[in-house]
Amino acid sequence: NYSVIVLYFIIMNINLRAIVAVEDGPSDYVRNIMRQRIAPKTRSNYIGNNVIFLLWLYDQENLKEELLYDWFYETMHECKKVDDENERMEKSRIKQRHYCKSALDKIRKEANNCPIILSKLPFSIFSHYVSERRNSDESLISKASYSGFRSALMDIYHSSGNDMGEDFKKDLSTFMCSIKREVVRERVEKGMVLDEGKNPMSFQVYKCLCKSLHKSEDIENVFCHLFLVLEWNLMARSDNCLQMSLTHIQWRNNSLIFFFGKSKRNQEGDANHHPWHVYSNPFEPALCPVLALGKYLLAFPHIILDKKNSLFP
Repeated sequence: NYSVIVLYFIIMNINLRAIVAVEDGPSDYVRNIMRQRIAPKTRSNYIGNNVIFLLWLYDQENLKEELLYDWFYETMHECKKVDDENERMEKSRIKQRHYCKSALDKIRKEANNCPIILSKLPFSIFSHYVSERRNSDESLISKASYSGFRSALMDIYHSSGNDMGEDFKKDLSTFMCSIKREVVRERVEKGMVLDEGKNPMSFQVYKCLCKSLHKSEDIENVFCHLFLVLEWNLMARSDNCLQMSLTHIQWRNNSLIFFFGKSKRNQEGDANHHPWHVYSNPFEPALCPVLALGKYLLAFPHIILDKKNSLFP
C-alpha cells in the first residue's frame, strides 16, 4: 500500500522528495543540479545571444509565424505594445527583451516550452542571421563572437532536448570555420588590429602596481596587493582567487601550497589534488606573496576566526 510506505518514510524522517519518483520528470532539485553543467556566467552569455536571435526572428514578418510558437509571438505582440507606449522603452525594447530572457531561462526538455520551432529551423536562416551581425562600422565582428552565437544555439537544442541534425552540424561547422578566416582576411586587408581580447599585463606594469600598493597606507590596498600578487603567482582567474579558502592553503617545506577545487579546464574537480607552489621573494618585498599574505591576515584578523574560512569574504 502506497500510503503505508509514505507513512513509513515520514516516521523514519527520510526526505521523500529525494526518493519518491516524480511522474512528470526529474524533481526540482535534480533539474537544478543538471543546470550546473555550465557556469551561471556562461548561461547568462548564452541567453543574451539568444535574446538577440529571438528578437531578430520576431522582426522577420515572413519567418516569425513559421519558426516561433503561437504562445510566444502573441505574448511578444503584447510586450511590443507596452514598449511602444514609451519612447525610451520602444528604442531599447525593454519589455520584449525581458520576456525573451524569461522564456529562454525557463526552457526545459520535459516542459516542451522552447519558443523556437527547432524542427523547422534550417541552417540557411541561422547562417543568414549570423552573417548580418556586424560592428557599427559594418566590419565583421570578432571570431569569439561568432563562436558565441553557435554555442548559444547549441545550448537551446541541448536544454530543450532537441537534436540539431548531422547536416545542420556539418554546415554550421564549415560556415564557422570559413567566416573566422574571413575575419582574419578583412583585418589584414584593412590594416586592423589582429589580436582579440585583452592585452596581457607586462611584468614592468605588475611590478609598478605592487610597489605602489605595498607602500600605500590605505588598509584596502592591503587586500588589493595580496589579490594581485596571488593572481600573478598562481596564474589564476579572478574567480579562483575569490573562491579561495584558508583550508586550501598549506605551508610545505619552503613554499605556500594552494589547492583549487575547480578551474575553467577542470570543472569537475578531478585534478584538485595537484597543488600550486608559491615561493617567497626576499629580494623584492613588494613582490613577495608570503609577505603580502602575512600583512593581509594581520590587517584583517577576523578572517582567521570566520567559520566560512574564506580568504576573501
